[in-house]
Amino acid sequence: MYFSSFHSAPDHCLGRFVFRAKAAAAGLLGALSLLSGQIAGTVVVADSLTTGDSAPIIPSYRLPAVTVTASRIDLAPLLDPMLRQVPSLATTAEARWIATHLPGSFAVAYGGPGTLQTISTGGGSSAHTAILFDGIPINSPQNGSFDLSTLPISRIGRIEYLPHGGTSVGSGTALSGAVNLVPRKMSTGATFATGDYGLRRSEISFAGDHAGLALGSQIYDGNFSYADGDSTLDRENNSGDLQFLQGRAERKAGATDFVASIWVTQSKKRVAGSTRFPSPRASQTDLWSLLSLSADRSGNQSRQRWQLYWQNQNNTYSDPDWDIHSDHTTRIAGLRYSLHRLWSSALTTLSQISLRRELLTGSDTGDHERTPATLLQQIEVRVLKQFRLMASGRVMTLDLADWWTNSEAALSWKMPLGEPWSFDVAVITAAQLRQPTFNDLYWIPYNNPHLLPERSTMAGARATLAYAQILTARIDQYTTNYEDLIAWVPGSGGGGAPENIHVAWAEQSTFSLDLHSPGDRLSLLVSGTILETANRDEGANQDKRLLYKPQETSSVALSVLLPGDLTWVVQASARSSYIARYKSDYEEAAIQPAAEIWNSYLSWLLSPPAMAYDFNMTLGVANLTDVTHAFIPGYPEPGRAVTLTVQLQKR
Repeated sequence: MYFSSFHSAPDHCLGRFVFRAKAAAAGLLGALSLLSGQIAGTVVVADSLTTGDSAPIIPSYRLPAVTVTASRIDLAPLLDPMLRQVPSLATTAEARWIATHLPGSFAVAYGGPGTLQTISTGGGSSAHTAILFDGIPINSPQNGSFDLSTLPISRIGRIEYLPHGGTSVGSGTALSGAVNLVPRKMSTGATFATGDYGLRRSEISFAGDHAGLALGSQIYDGNFSYADGDSTLDRENNSGDLQFLQGRAERKAGATDFVASIWVTQSKKRVAGSTRFPSPRASQTDLWSLLSLSADRSGNQSRQRWQLYWQNQNNTYSDPDWDIHSDHTTRIAGLRYSLHRLWSSALTTLSQISLRRELLTGSDTGDHERTPATLLQQIEVRVLKQFRLMASGRVMTLDLADWWTNSEAALSWKMPLGEPWSFDVAVITAAQLRQPTFNDLYWIPYNNPHLLPERSTMAGARATLAYAQILTARIDQYTTNYEDLIAWVPGSGGGGAPENIHVAWAEQSTFSLDLHSPGDRLSLLVSGTILETANRDEGANQDKRLLYKPQETSSVALSVLLPGDLTWVVQASARSSYIARYKSDYEEAAIQPAAEIWNSYLSWLLSPPAMAYDFNMTLGVANLTDVTHAFIPGYPEPGRAVTLTVQLQKR
């Protein structure tokens, strides 16, 4: 919904998606069990074809287990990422809800169900949140963000989320937070769905002992009505069409596991534009592909990983009525080596080096290339069994010229409450510098090159209380100070101009409660966030809130297992008081009231003992977007949709 991928899209509308909340209940207990296994020289992990994950950059918790030597953790569990599991038979809308309702995060959508969708955290923009795919950074080097609508979210099995800036994640991208999307297990089955707004989805997958393949397509026609003053008009040309291919193969040779995976997605969108300035013939095509090869070698006290990956991001935008045609391609080749070593029961280290080659070719931007490199050293020390101290430092460079340093430290204390209770508290601090994007460095249309690098300092604390596998409650409090924050001010059609906010401040308070009854017959997931932001620059905007950031967000999800293998799910969320359009003097009249939504699903699961397949049918009333107001006047939003999804999966 922007003139080209070179036009970095701002965070403004809210994404509206749906899900069945069956997230894992005891992330902290799983993390502690992982740590205890790590100290003993072993750790509980899952077979990669079963989980779809070969080596997560954020720890894996509570997975189907086998025991192997050494550790598979690329980020110390001391930082305690939040974990969200996506059910294997989740619908697309359910998976999207889970991915876009993370405590402390802010999802945005730009119109209909097939249009641009991003996520941001902690007062930053989507360019400040590292998006990882099975541990590989996939943020666009061009505009810094990643469009979730170009990825089949229904193929994601686990989401690992840091609600604060983490220098150990994302190659210096995670100024505000990090999200790791881990593909779900490869299985044999099929999915078909239909619904309002012309929804047609089909997916088929095959999995063997050492390889798997999945193909799928999802189409939205996108036509809907909207209010324009006292009139009701019909909105056309807002459709989305996504096709994808996923492949995965692995082979074990001695102590080394070799894994190869490939993803190819193509997304075609009819970009309607605003109602005041419609673009009836505008269209956009995104082609995203990722190929990765990795080798993992485990010993009694260490684990080594070599990884090669190639990534291609292509965006083509065309609007004959406005005589606009742009074509941008970013190609990335990356190499990463990591060594995770257990020295003793009290000392663990992680050493990592990564090198990337990034090349941008654009019809109106010219060609730009660079070679980012990072070197990470992380140390974790356990003291008196209850205390853990983690410190890490990262050295980064662009083109092996200017060198920057990031650092972070955390101290965790596990209070001895006695089983089945567990209480853990940690304090965390970090100082970071974000690697600039090509847009930040070479903003051609506005002759504003070489914007200053963004810096941040963060201090915070979290506390987690857990009772067996029944209850997990967590509170996070983080304060972040930004220097030279790059704010992309939106314009009509999704374009924008950059400006520097030399000093900014954000304070985030997040609460989450995960409650499960025995046997998971009832699950309740509640979260809430209060975000205070301020522009500290001198002048008329001093001490006023940053644009496009929600002041309060909350969500609740209830899942009840009914007789007859029926599951009833209801979700609701609300976001309040965010500025909807740019005003140079931050006029208070630009603040919008709260937007609330709700969704409901009824699923029937049939598992005949004589059959090797599970059959699932889901009937739902879902929201396609997450706001009741247009971001820029004239951008209408579709409403609720009835969907029917039928799934067949081999056990």
